[in-house]
Amino acid sequence: MLNKLDASLVADLWIFKVAAETANFSRAGEALSITQSAVTQRIQRLEARLSLKLFERERGGIRATHAGTLLLRACSSGFENIEKCLVELARSMSMPSLNINSTPSLTLGWLTTRLAEFTNEHPDIDVRMFVEMRQLDTARMISENFDVVIRYGPSPLSGTNVVFECVEPLFPVISPGLKRKIERKELHELVLLHDARPWPNSMAPAEEWSLWQQRHGSPWRIPTRDRFFNLAHLAYQSAINGEGIALGRALLVKSYIEAGQLVPLAENQNVETMKYFISTQSDVPPPHIREFIDWLQDRMTADQGRTY
Repeated sequence: MLNKLDASLVADLWIFKVAAETANFSRAGEALSITQSAVTQRIQRLEARLSLKLFERERGGIRATHAGTLLLRACSSGFENIEKCLVELARSMSMPSLNINSTPSLTLGWLTTRLAEFTNEHPDIDVRMFVEMRQLDTARMISENFDVVIRYGPSPLSGTNVVFECVEPLFPVISPGLKRKIERKELHELVLLHDARPWPNSMAPAEEWSLWQQRHGSPWRIPTRDRFFNLAHLAYQSAINGEGIALGRALLVKSYIEAGQLVPLAENQNVETMKYFISTQSDVPPPHIREFIDWLQDRMTADQGRTY
């Protein structure tokens, strides 16, 4: 029995499927826009190739044999899956894609929890998320097919097409229990928790805290030591565990504050020198990218709430 799929066998199986479903060679020919004799010849060729009898002739039509019934079941399932796949492929080809490249901390701590809102509002946009710290200017965005790049720091990378900036206030955050210990003067040392690489070209692992302390000094008035992490969220988790004090970025610590896991160390101790820089390949991006940019700007502004 020759049962290896090839173009000829697939074509004959399709004709067989239509003939079995219509139970009539003449109606099958009409459905396939070929003659009844052509249908008969292709079925005979298929039966000869498979060494199987697929149909019994009856008055007014045909009836599938047991072998024909089994083959119809397999063909129906197989061709149905192929048709579904073709529909999905056509849909994916027609859907506009949105390739976003964002920093790890913002993506993990804020963007992924909000992105479902955008995708629900825009199910026709194929959103793809990439996370990294690498700097991408406009030329590299184009060559690597990134539509939107989000980066954090004191200034944007030269050669990027920044469409909007979002100030990210920084302020110390601490667990409620550790804050009470400071207020009761029970601590003799305080651990400063650092994101050691807050932006790609940061000069030192303690740069965020250094910028904050230039403005506010050391209001806790006790000795400090440093603990470094390679991601802001690890520093925040350490702070939640009562292990020290972290420098919170407003968007990233908002949910922790709302949940009561962290509290600001004091009022009005924020600095606003850091920003998120959102870049696109051109000043006039396609409409679906513009929709995402507008949505992102609205959500960032709304979620920052008040600063401390």
